[in-house]
Amino acid sequence: MAGPMGGAMAGMNQMAGGDDIKKQAQTWLILSCLTFFCGCGILAAIPAFFAWKAKQAADAGDVQEFQAKLKIAKICCYVAIAWFVVIVLLNVVSMALR
Repeated sequence: MAGPMGGAMAGMNQMAGGDDIKKQAQTWLILSCLTFFCGCGILAAIPAFFAWKAKQAADAGDVQEFQAKLKIAKICCYVAIAWFVVIVLLNVVSMALR
């Protein structure tokens, strides 16, 4: 989006582009929701919240806040996915030992 003098408007991220960071936030919000439906519960609700906050920061043009919130969302999402894999493996082992 161009300002009155043809340059970028204040607050827009010139390195990554405004649309790119919004897409990143949307992607991690969707992944967080998918981990919730895989049975990760609260471990998926936390990254969904932070991805939603990152999306709000991206809409506001606050790049530092966006990066901080998205980092937390990514870490929590990875932990939720790892927890899901561990649970599935424990269930498989449990069924094999019966």
